[in-house]
Amino acid sequence: MKLIYHGHSCFEIVGEEEPKSIVFDPYGSGTGDLRLDISADLALCSHDHFDHNNCSVARSCLIGYKGDKEIGSAKIKGVETAHDPKGGTLRGRNTVYIVRYGGKIFVHLGDLGHVLSEEQVKEILSFGRPDILLIPVGGVYTIGPDEAMKVIEQLNPRIVVPMHYKHEKLNPKIFGRLHTLDDFLGGWRGEVIRVDSNEWEIPEDLPEKTKVLVLRYP
Repeated sequence: MKLIYHGHSCFEIVGEEEPKSIVFDPYGSGTGDLRLDISADLALCSHDHFDHNNCSVARSCLIGYKGDKEIGSAKIKGVETAHDPKGGTLRGRNTVYIVRYGGKIFVHLGDLGHVLSEEQVKEILSFGRPDILLIPVGGVYTIGPDEAMKVIEQLNPRIVVPMHYKHEKLNPKIFGRLHTLDDFLGGWRGEVIRVDSNEWEIPEDLPEKTKVLVLRYP
C-alpha cells in the first residue's frame, strides 16, 4: 500500500483491497500549475470548494459527508468541523475524514480552520490512534503552523504529513499569503523524514513517537 501526494491537499491511497484507490480533496482548474491526471475508485472531498471538490477523477465521490459508511473494505467516518475559527460563518463547514483501510488508520483534516474540540477529538479517535495524519499548515484559510502543532498534540498520530502550504505551483493570487512548509517545520521539534518522491510505500510498522513525513511536490 502506498501514499501518493498530488499537491495542495490532494493525497491518494493505493492498495490491493477494494476500493483500490482512494483520493482525498482532488483539486480542479484554477488551483495553480497542477494537473490531476488520475482515475480513482473513490474521492472523499472535505468541502465543496474548487480546490477540493473535483469529483470527475473518481468513479464515486462524497462531498462533506458526515457519519459512518463502509465502501468495500474501507471503513469511513466523516466528522463535521468548521472551515474557519468562527464556527463556519466565514467560509462554511469542513469534514474531517477518518478512513480505516489496509490495516491502517488515515485522517485527512481537509480545510480545518480551528483547533479541535474535545468532542471532535473523541470522534476522530474512535477508530484508534491515527497512523497517518494529513494536516493543513498554511494558515489564512486553514489552521497555520502554531495551531497545527496543537492539533498534532491532540491526535497523537504516528506519522504527520503537512499539506495546504504556500508553493510556487499554486495560484499566487489565491494562495500567495499562505505560510510555507519551512514555516511549519521550523516549529517542529521531532524527527523529519524527507522522501525525494511524491510516493511513499507505507511500511507495516510505523513509529511509536510522532514523526513528520515530507513528500516531494509533484
